[in-house]
Amino acid sequence: MKKSILAIIAMGFAVNVSAAALETGSQTMQWKGTVPVVTPPTDAGYVIEKLGATDFMAGNLVFDNAGGKVTLTSSSEIGFVVKPASPEGVVAPDAVPLAYDLQLTNVKVGINGAPVAEQTNGYFEVKHNDTVLAKNNTVNVATGAAAAGSKLKISTKAGVPATVSAGEEVIVQAVVAVTPQTATI
Repeated sequence: MKKSILAIIAMGFAVNVSAAALETGSQTMQWKGTVPVVTPPTDAGYVIEKLGATDFMAGNLVFDNAGGKVTLTSSSEIGFVVKPASPEGVVAPDAVPLAYDLQLTNVKVGINGAPVAEQTNGYFEVKHNDTVLAKNNTVNVATGAAAAGSKLKISTKAGVPATVSAGEEVIVQAVVAVTPQTATI
């Protein structure tokens, strides 16, 4: 009889344990996207055309970490020219590049998945045709030079210490404004 009562009591506890309500949990979800810089509409009378093999959003950075000192050793070159286009955004095969003004408006950095934001320490700099671009200064790319286009690379400022460590993923974005001096519509 004692065994039967113990078995019934044990079954009662088992039923109570399985019938207990589970705690409410939560899970955070996030979506992330970047609004691109203003691109000329198809009827602007010009297009910003990529030069070379590297796409506008596909440049690479190569770092070295010798003795715990991180340095940027090279970056991909991203190039472009500005060409006249029809109101539909079509560039004629023989289109001659336009002269334009170029202005670096921002250098943004993101490290290890952090949102890409304006750099605060000035470690990275942007070079245009091997000359450092100063933020908010306008560079005129004349018609003769426009045929060669603009070639941008990332480098680092001398004397500014690296803000990155081993294993960190780095994204650097150069935001440039391009204003054609003439456009044929």
